[in-house]
Amino acid sequence: MLFDPDTAGALEPVLVADLPGDGKRLWSEATGACPVMVSGVTTVVDGEATDALPGTVLCSGRDTETVPVGVRAGR
Repeated sequence: MLFDPDTAGALEPVLVADLPGDGKRLWSEATGACPVMVSGVTTVVDGEATDALPGTVLCSGRDTETVPVGVRAGR
């Protein structure tokens, strides 16, 4: 992601109901980030998503390793 350090931030959060069962969550738009690239492909330009879908979704447990609390990497 490329960003402008002078404008990077977030807008005021709003409550949206877009989860299954009309579940609610807070949502905030990012500012100062343009364009967004994934695997070298532009995915967002001027705040609008392109139709490009590069990359892979990472799933906890399948693509990650759970580390017990209190254990530090490399020890």
